[in-house]
Amino acid sequence: MFWKLLTLIVLATATGSTLLGLRHQQLQIAHETVRLHLQIDRSRKRMWDLQTRIAEHLEPGRLRASIAVAPLDLEPIAATAAPVDSHAAAPGPLRAIMEERAPR
Repeated sequence: MFWKLLTLIVLATATGSTLLGLRHQQLQIAHETVRLHLQIDRSRKRMWDLQTRIAEHLEPGRLRASIAVAPLDLEPIAATAAPVDSHAAAPGPLRAIMEERAPR
């Protein structure tokens, strides 16, 4: 009877220790996941800020003028059957804004 009780106590202790280890590992993984999500959010916000700063300094007219002056042999990224008129493709209010800003 003593050996059965001792075996039961040892197995219960081992089971408890295993469950405690698994719970600790689960908490560590949850902490790492939150840390990585926060890092991703910071990186994403920094990227958006940089994209905004680039967009603020980039004007289509100045860009076209710089490309025209530079001795670059540029090709379109995607080949199209016919040239696309971005002003005609834009909806009403957006078309008016684009036409106002278009270089003449």
